[in-house]
Amino acid sequence: MQFSGRRAQEKRCSGTVDIPADLINSGGYAPCRLSFGRDESVSPRRACQLVGIDPRVYRYRSIQGGDGPLRQHLCELSFERPRFGYRRLHILLRREGWEVNWKELYRIYREERLAVHKRGGRKRALGTRAPMAIRQGPKQRRSLDFLSDALSCGRRFRVLCVIDDFSRECLATVVDTSISGVSRTIPLCLDPRPE
Repeated sequence: MQFSGRRAQEKRCSGTVDIPADLINSGGYAPCRLSFGRDESVSPRRACQLVGIDPRVYRYRSIQGGDGPLRQHLCELSFERPRFGYRRLHILLRREGWEVNWKELYRIYREERLAVHKRGGRKRALGTRAPMAIRQGPKQRRSLDFLSDALSCGRRFRVLCVIDDFSRECLATVVDTSISGVSRTIPLCLDPRPE
């Protein structure tokens, strides 16, 4: 397959691209025009095209200011209040007069590894627990028990049973499709009964 004109020149040049390591700076790409071994100069746009980057990436200059004072103050605040996350620290910084975007603050917060560690699960009781007192008679301790079932039409209902632990007597039974007022139901069930 033969190419003519500009396409042929591009084809010849594309196979001979060598970018010296000293031309690549810390920003990523060569800061000036790239030249080839045959004394041909290539424009930055063409060089970017050959390397496979967008020219805007080549021309980009960072406008990020130094965030040293903010970074230092954020570290001080997080050491003063170790349980505060970046949202609460953002509120504290705004109260102190710092105008900072929460996304920028979060970036710095992550870079400094200030993330609050999640607390562990609930603490289990250590040692032995005191045994429950043995019941000596009725009306000393009662238990509540919920039961649940469904009618033939599919509607569910619940049953609340109040049982005396000593005599195993069922003191009260409340049946309803929704037992929501347990705090109002229980005092009615626990009224003193004559022996």
